[in-house]
Amino acid sequence: MLSDYFSTLSGQIDRINEKWSGLTTEQKEKYFSRILELRELSDSFVEEWLTFEEKLINIQRVAEQDLTIDAPSALQPITAEQHEYHADDSEVYVTLPMASAFRKGQGYFDLSMYEESARSFGQLIEQMPDLSIARLFLAFSFFISNDLERAHRHFRMLAETSEEPLILAAACNALGCISVLEERGDQGIVWFDRAIQYEPQFQDAIFNKALTLFYAREWIECLTVLENFKEEDNDFEIQLLRFCALLHNGERRKALFHLQKAEQLTHKKSSVNDRRAIAQGYEQLGLFQRAAEAYRNLLPAARKEAWIWHALGWSLWQHNKSEEALLHLKRALSLAPDSAEYACSYAWILLRTGHANEAYRIFSHVACRCMESGNPLPLTQAVACAGKIEALMQLQPGDADSMREAQATAERLLNNPLPPIQALGHYECGKLALLIGNKKRAWEHFRSSDSLIREAEMYAGFLHYLDGEYTQAYTKWKGKQPVQ
Repeated sequence: MLSDYFSTLSGQIDRINEKWSGLTTEQKEKYFSRILELRELSDSFVEEWLTFEEKLINIQRVAEQDLTIDAPSALQPITAEQHEYHADDSEVYVTLPMASAFRKGQGYFDLSMYEESARSFGQLIEQMPDLSIARLFLAFSFFISNDLERAHRHFRMLAETSEEPLILAAACNALGCISVLEERGDQGIVWFDRAIQYEPQFQDAIFNKALTLFYAREWIECLTVLENFKEEDNDFEIQLLRFCALLHNGERRKALFHLQKAEQLTHKKSSVNDRRAIAQGYEQLGLFQRAAEAYRNLLPAARKEAWIWHALGWSLWQHNKSEEALLHLKRALSLAPDSAEYACSYAWILLRTGHANEAYRIFSHVACRCMESGNPLPLTQAVACAGKIEALMQLQPGDADSMREAQATAERLLNNPLPPIQALGHYECGKLALLIGNKKRAWEHFRSSDSLIREAEMYAGFLHYLDGEYTQAYTKWKGKQPVQ
């Protein structure tokens, strides 16, 4: 019952967190009142739990002394007659007060009260510095609180002094995570390998190594590490990582297979983020009908969220359902009227459905402020600039003033320090050059952007085709169709 109750409260926090960036100031004030209510509720639960825990420790101490039995815990207290510590493979014997202190610290940890947990375990290891399991809890309390320096110190001590393989593996795995967070991926791999050496079947370390290799763009190495998991492994994150690595490695059919396996592992009680990842996977494969279906399945849980309507509308547009897509994007804009991203998406569909004037007005409005400021363009405004160029090419393709405006906007993209925005500038310059018949210049721009922009590669293939270079055209076009 308590688990379900706390799950409901956590769901409320997740929904507030997802909505927050798109809220107005007035809406944020309203939601902040609810946050304060949840804080008051949380404090009340903690106070009640502490009272209960104190009573429980006292009665347990009385019962254990009267019945002369061992406490049912991995940390067993010793009787007054025992003066030496004894340990076997599964138990560590400590005094009754120490066992009680451990349970208190563990209780704080289970309630996600990591500062209190660190304080309790810190006091415990001052008295018993060799109690590895307490130091492990202390290190994780610091780690989850983002106090990486102190977490690293305690994990490193465990990695150098503990004799328990599982504790050694856990400490090395955590040190690997800290290294990755500090952008030292190579050192992270070393720690993950060491964790696997202590516990060869330690799945957390294996997965973290594969994930680190993935973000290092080492797709084949990532897939090799994932071979340590069985092909039929029923773990959502493993299947999703396989999908991502295979997709980046160009193995689209295999990627689809693992995306479908990941989808089979989701259900109505799965997190919204997990099911959203599935829908985005279908988008990446160009399977927009399946993406739209996946987003529709999310509507009952996220219908008050602007992003779901935007994602659904965008997928429907890619699936040639323009009218329905516009309706969904209007709903997204009604929920998040200040979103430049949603406005741009709406304008792109207007542009492609013959409403170039209205699209030009929206794109200009989004792009205008950054264009005047002289600051580097953020990605959304860069997309708006590209839309503005496309609208000008549709409205007045032969007008000299319009083409000068389009060229100046494209050059603003080219001068941006971000490679994706530079690529977008090359792509638009290539289309402008093609419009005036300058195939050589168009080819140069498309070649400079085809590694980042799929459509640029398609245009480059088209220019090869026009020149009779059919093999080169095929090379550019192959693999660009959706996986069936």
